[in-house]
Amino acid sequence: MKRMEELFVASPIVQALNGMGIPARLEGRNDILVEGKKVSGLAQYLRQNRLCTHGSLLYNTDLETLSRVLRPDEEKIQTKALRSARSRVTNLAFYMEGRPSIREFWNNLRQKLFETLDLREYKLTTQDVVQIGKIRDEKYASSDWTFDRAPHFSFHNRKRFPMGGVEAFLDISEGQVKSCRIRGDFLSVTSVRALEERLESKPWRPEALREALEGMDLTHCLGSITKEQLLCCLFE
Repeated sequence: MKRMEELFVASPIVQALNGMGIPARLEGRNDILVEGKKVSGLAQYLRQNRLCTHGSLLYNTDLETLSRVLRPDEEKIQTKALRSARSRVTNLAFYMEGRPSIREFWNNLRQKLFETLDLREYKLTTQDVVQIGKIRDEKYASSDWTFDRAPHFSFHNRKRFPMGGVEAFLDISEGQVKSCRIRGDFLSVTSVRALEERLESKPWRPEALREALEGMDLTHCLGSITKEQLLCCLFE
C-alpha cells in the first residue's frame, strides 16, 4: 500500500512535471527521480489528527555544495534518529528548455497543479501574517525548539592545535550535556574532571558552555589549549 504522500502529493507533482516535459517518476516510498537521479523527497508528520506533508524540489541548486552538506561525519555524531538515505541528485533546470528562472518554473508548476487537482487559492490576510509572526517568535525562533527537542545522541570530535590535541566525547539528551569526557596530549598538571563537570548539565550551545567556563583557569588542566580552541572541539 502506497504511503499517503505518494497518493496525494507526489503523484500530482510527478504528473505536473511530466506536463512540463520533465521525465519524472516515483520510486520507493517517497522519492521523485528524473533519469535515475533524485530531485525530491517527501515526508509526513502526524499529530492530533492533523497531517503535514512536506518536501522540496531541486531546481537549480549548487550540487557540489549540496554534496558536502549531505556528507555527515559518521564518527562525529551518532544518533538513533532516522536519517534520509543519500542518493545521486540532479536539478530540474537541466531538463527544461531555455533554463527558465525559478520564478517562471514555480508559476508553471503551480498552473499545472491547479489543472491537475481541485485546488482553491488562499491568500494570507494581514491578520494571518501577524499571527504567523507571533507563532514564529514565541515558538520556532526559540533555542528551546531548535535544541531541546533533539533526540539523544553522542558527539565525538578531535582537533589538533599547535600546543596539543584535544578529543571530546559528549552524550547529549534534550539539548543538554549529560556526560562529558575530554582527552588529549596537552600538557596538564591537574585532572580534567573539574572541567568536565563544569560542562555537564549545561545546554549544548556555544554561548552556554562559554559562560560555564567563565572564571576558570584552563591552563592547569589543558596547558596552552585556549577556551576558544576547546569550544571549537566541542562543536565543530
